[in-house]
Amino acid sequence: MRNILTLPYGGCEVSVELRDVSIREVKPRFGYALSNDEVRRIIINGVRNQLSGIVKSGTRIAIAVPDSTRPTPSSLIASTVIRELENLGVWSRDITILIATGMHSPESRDSIIKILGEEVVDRVKVINNDPYDKSSLTELGATSLGTTIQVNKMFAEADVKIIAGTIGPCMLVGWSGGGKTVMPGISSRQSIHENHKLFVRNVRKARRGAMFGLIEGNIVRQDIDDYAQRVGVDLIVNVIQDHKGNILGVYVGDVIKTFYEAQAFAKNVLSSSEPIEGKVDIVVASPGVFSHEVSLYQSGSRMLAAVEDLVKDGGSIILASSCYKGIYEGTEVDEFKKFFTKYEDAEEVLDLTERDVIPSFESCIGYQFLWMTRHFNVSVVSNNLSSSELKTFKMKHFINVEDALNDALKIHGKSSAILALPYASITYTLKK
Repeated sequence: MRNILTLPYGGCEVSVELRDVSIREVKPRFGYALSNDEVRRIIINGVRNQLSGIVKSGTRIAIAVPDSTRPTPSSLIASTVIRELENLGVWSRDITILIATGMHSPESRDSIIKILGEEVVDRVKVINNDPYDKSSLTELGATSLGTTIQVNKMFAEADVKIIAGTIGPCMLVGWSGGGKTVMPGISSRQSIHENHKLFVRNVRKARRGAMFGLIEGNIVRQDIDDYAQRVGVDLIVNVIQDHKGNILGVYVGDVIKTFYEAQAFAKNVLSSSEPIEGKVDIVVASPGVFSHEVSLYQSGSRMLAAVEDLVKDGGSIILASSCYKGIYEGTEVDEFKKFFTKYEDAEEVLDLTERDVIPSFESCIGYQFLWMTRHFNVSVVSNNLSSSELKTFKMKHFINVEDALNDALKIHGKSSAILALPYASITYTLKK
């Protein structure tokens, strides 16, 4: 018996020939891909319907878009929105685009051009959000759950506030999109910590490592919704994409109502084509989206969360990701690495997070990694990480999938039940 397993990796694909083992693949349903012209028409109609009569010459517009770690078609969205705003009388000099970096490193000009396109960058003002720069932030009270609202001042003071984003399963908030471009995207370090700290209550109540695809009762998501409403977001443009970046759906409208309509559509098209019964011995997973391969922090958290409910306790998880920016793409990379030399107990991490000893944007992933490696054998296939680096995280390192799989088969046997998720970061696996 011979099988060929093909996984996205590093912007291309790798194939593994498997002998004497059987692997079941789990993929999303996906569906009809919209053309760029169809996408533009939906955005134009949405902007016109929502903002006609509100914007005019002299209206100050702020548009927040995700950074390069999020696979959003920001160039298409921004250019279309700007053109329609100009048709409604807005001057391009009154439009500012904010790169929603959250706690990630600021984007270079070259990177911003890749995100937005040269035409947009040359046409309007574009700035990175800086979560540390208090002079660029303003405080607007607090959410009902107590999160301090410290948001980018230029965005807060704009007459009309627009955010773009992509909706997909998320290990922290259940599903990304909606107000997530504001929190954490254009907020302060303090506000991000206070919001993300709520994950402790989520995982303790659910008794799990992450909240992938779980949005009902998710208080981190609830806090983000409240935060975005209080900031005064006027319009969202959210898309749902497949692994190739094809746009499956576009939603333009209210930051709450429209988001949840879009999320319901996303859940349908990104759910597995068939439900999975029970749990398996081994799961092989790739993010499936190149930008999600940026680091172990991003790809590891997404893939581990995606397969948490699919693997038996004591089973093996093989993560195939190039991790092209190494362990962590954020500004506090050294602190994140040191985290795993300081802490070994997942429950201790939750306690220390609640007491503000550990920043929550480190501990939410740190806790997840500790929880997962306590329950599963985790191996990482990457040519940009080393065995010594991964040993710190209690993970094994391999250069190719075949060697990692053979190692797992030595543990569980040739008759092991195996699943493969080629697009794990955007696959919501249904369970029987």
